Amino acid sequence: MRIGLALALCITLMGCTKTPPPPRGDEAPVPPVASDDRPWPRLKTLIAADHTPPETRPVDLESEADRALRAAFTQEGRFHSAVAEDAGACAVEVKTIYGLLVNGQLQATGDQGTARLVMEAEAHCPTRGESSGEVETYRVTVQREEAFSDAAGAAATRGLVAPASEQVASTIYGQVTMRHAADAAVVEALDPARPTGVIMEAASEAGERKLAAAVQRLVTLTQHSDEVVSLRAGAALGLIGRDDDGVISALARMTEGPDPERHLIAVHAMGDIGGARAVRYLDALAVGHPEAGIREAARQAMKRAKRTERNTDSEEGAVHDAPP
Repeated sequence: MRIGLALALCITLMGCTKTPPPPRGDEAPVPPVASDDRPWPRLKTLIAADHTPPETRPVDLESEADRALRAAFTQEGRFHSAVAEDAGACAVEVKTIYGLLVNGQLQATGDQGTARLVMEAEAHCPTRGESSGEVETYRVTVQREEAFSDAAGAAATRGLVAPASEQVASTIYGQVTMRHAADAAVVEALDPARPTGVIMEAASEAGERKLAAAVQRLVTLTQHSDEVVSLRAGAALGLIGRDDDGVISALARMTEGPDPERHLIAVHAMGDIGGARAVRYLDALAVGHPEAGIREAARQAMKRAKRTERNTDSEEGAVHDAPP
């Protein structure tokens, strides 16, 4: 059965794309004030829409999800409330769909199965400190699920609302605050004590900007308890591409355990970084990993790592051979 949101979606890595400001009828958009000293970020509207077909709802969560999302977005340290006319504030829309998967089918009741809830959020926020009226769109998809038995599917579904709302709000807040943060602020945000949504977005920014100053903090975050933070830290190390002390060892530790996604992130990162240590470890994975897909990924990554190693050796040789 096809539904508006894909219940099969897992947590995805978020993107930030620039889009025109939403239309306001015949009224031209009002650009934000460049010297705005009001609290930031601000939230002027939040629309929570329940897209679950009525016939498959184990429980009606529309008003409950609305309350949970508003509480999560406006809790202390996140978005400040703003009036609808505030041109420098964000507008957020969250679509929710939920249901019970029983024997692979979505239905409203069942003796046992999996309660699943998906939230897709978009935040439209004017770029801070600019007077152009440019609006950026930040997106996140969050999936939560919980096994249930003894026909307790409705209660299990209700229990997913608060953690999903928290994850949506935390992630959007991290995206909005980190996207245009200064490099030093991004590095500072790579602190396990900071909110998870901020850390994961700071890790992505550090990788995209190739911030060498972030390497040691990212090494620590590869072992973070939050899976997304750990994955983004590993991917960021690959983008930065520095074989500093501890980097390859940290990525090697990510290949331990049963999670193949962690293994793939680490393998690709080692291939991007290159160097003798990466080649040795990738060679071992290419032969000894129990999953064929990971072995093949390791072989391809090893080719890249060897090219990087040869290029580095050539550059060093050119320096050594240069006339005094």
